Amino acid sequence: MDLNNFYLLFLFSLVSLLMLGCVSQNSNLDEAKTIKQEDNSLNTNYEKNQPVGNQQSSEPNNTSFSEDKKFFTMEQISKHNNKNDCYLLIEGKVYDVTKFIASGKHPPDIEMGCGKDATILFKQRRTPDGQIIGSGKPHSAKAEELLQTFYIGDLKQD
Repeated sequence: MDLNNFYLLFLFSLVSLLMLGCVSQNSNLDEAKTIKQEDNSLNTNYEKNQPVGNQQSSEPNNTSFSEDKKFFTMEQISKHNNKNDCYLLIEGKVYDVTKFIASGKHPPDIEMGCGKDATILFKQRRTPDGQIIGSGKPHSAKAEELLQTFYIGDLKQD
C-alpha cells in the first residue's frame, strides 16, 4: 500500500467518523427535544388536570361555594377524624391529608390533628396542652409547601 492510498483511507475514515458523530449528535438532540416536550406536556397536564390533595368531599351538598372556593364548618371538619379520612384545619385553611398519611411518609403523630384545629400541632409541633411532638421545632419551608398540595378549602366563618 503506497502512502497516497494510506492518506485516502485515513481521510475517508476520518470523514466517516465525523459524519457518524454528527448524525448521532443530531439524533441525540432530537431525542432530547422530544423528552423535553414530553416533560413540558406532563407538567402542563399535571398542573391543569390534577386535583390538589384529595379534593373530593364526602359532603358536597353541605359546602358553600364562593368564587370556586370551598368552605367547611368545624362540624364538617370534625367528621374527618381518623387516619383513613383526615382533614386538618391549620390557620383557617382545610387540608385533606388522608393520602399523605396512607403513604407512610410521616409519623403517626399527624393523626392527633385529624378533624381538629391542628395549627399548634403543625406550626409549633406541640399539643394544645404544650406536649412537644417530634423535634418541637417548626416544620421546614418544604413541609409548608407540601402542605399546600393538600389544600381543599377554608373554614366557614359564622
